[in-house]
Amino acid sequence: MRVNKIFISYTTDLQVYCDAVFNAINGLDDCKGIRQPFDPDKPPPIDVSIEKVIGCNILVGIVGFHYGSIPRGNKFSYIELEYEAAINNKVTPLMFVAPKEGIIWIPCEHLSKIHTNCRKLKAFKNLIRDNTCSQNWHEPVELAREVLKAIHNHFQNKKKRKKRFEPIASIETKDPFMNRDILSEDKPQIQKENEIIRTSNNIPQKEDNDE
Repeated sequence: MRVNKIFISYTTDLQVYCDAVFNAINGLDDCKGIRQPFDPDKPPPIDVSIEKVIGCNILVGIVGFHYGSIPRGNKFSYIELEYEAAINNKVTPLMFVAPKEGIIWIPCEHLSKIHTNCRKLKAFKNLIRDNTCSQNWHEPVELAREVLKAIHNHFQNKKKRKKRFEPIASIETKDPFMNRDILSEDKPQIQKENEIIRTSNNIPQKEDNDE
C-alpha cells in the first residue's frame, strides 16, 4: 500500500494545533505526518526542512498570529520558505489560517522568542489565499478534523481528474464483409465486392440520369 507523506508546517504560536494535526494524520493507514521539531534556542537549518517538504505529497500549513521565526541569513520565515518549496516542487499546499478569535495561544512567556512582523504576515496570508482551506475551527481537535477532510477531498479530486483524462481505447472501423480495416487503397476493391453482392441478390444499381 502506498503511503502518502504529509509535511506539517506551522508558526510556533500554534504548537498545540500542530500536535493535534500530526497525531490525526498519523492515525490514517495510508498517510504519514512529518514535521521539523523546532527549538527557538537552536533553530534547525532551513535546508533540512525544505528537503523534507520536497519529499512529501502534501504540505499542511498552519498559520497563526505571528509571522514566525526567520532562519539565519534569510528574509522570510520558515513557514513561508517551506510553502515556496512546496509550490516550486509541485507539492500540494493545504493552508489553514487561524481565525481571529477563540484560538489557544502559546504561553505568553515564550512570545519574546517568536519573531513578530505584521507586514510580512499580512503579505504571506495574501500569498497563500488561493490555497487556504477552511477557517471553521477553534479547538485543536476541530483543526485536525478540517485537515483530514481537506486531505480526503484532495485525493478524491485527484482520482476524478485522473479518470477524466484517461485515454479512450481506439475504435477501429471494420469492413463488414471482409473483417479488415478500411483503408483508402481498399476502396476500389470494396466497391467491386459490393457490386457482386448486389448482383447476386438481384439489387438493381441506381443509374445516373443525364439532364
